Amino acid sequence: MSLIGIAHPKFRNQLLKAAKKLHYVYEDQIELPWDRIEYPKNFETTMTLREGTDVFFRPIKPADEEPLRDMFYSLSEESIYLRFFMPLKEMSHQRAQPFVSVDYKDELAIVGTIHDTSGEKLIAVGRYSKNPGTSTAEVAFLVQDGWHNRGIGTFLLEYLVKIAKENGFTGFTAAVLHENKNMLQVIHNSSYKITSKFEDGVYHISFPFVEN
Repeated sequence: MSLIGIAHPKFRNQLLKAAKKLHYVYEDQIELPWDRIEYPKNFETTMTLREGTDVFFRPIKPADEEPLRDMFYSLSEESIYLRFFMPLKEMSHQRAQPFVSVDYKDELAIVGTIHDTSGEKLIAVGRYSKNPGTSTAEVAFLVQDGWHNRGIGTFLLEYLVKIAKENGFTGFTAAVLHENKNMLQVIHNSSYKITSKFEDGVYHISFPFVEN
């Protein structure tokens, strides 16, 4: 998938079909319309944490499925529940694949990575997805347990707002469990006017991209 990702867009699905026949990739691997989708390299950036660690942020790629699943299996049960609203035990290929197959406009995900002895490692992911029939998108983000309280969630929210504005969106919505204090704090500490409705243990939040 990484090799296909650096090929010319007009050849990618041809290469993917060949890889499926050779069983190099899953037979149900999603084929994206690469003639209309371009990886937005301009959305790559680096953040330096207070203790000096550099975190590289970039748009997600189809080749990130395995790193994303590795990150999932490193999470605590609480983090999984707060993000997925259920005690999810498995991140199968079928479940993971849509998370990494995005068009970078109506749906986009930004991953935060660090380099360790094994290479690039995902430690955070933030995403938005267009609310049908509107100019708003639903936002969510997840930070690996050992990287909480270092400003990564705040950075992801602000960076996703910046990108969403460039893609023509006017605001975000979010569904957040009342136990998810970290995400609630990040959202309410932002400079936007927050509107929320509490129902069945979930805060339904919305805010336009207009600072107070």
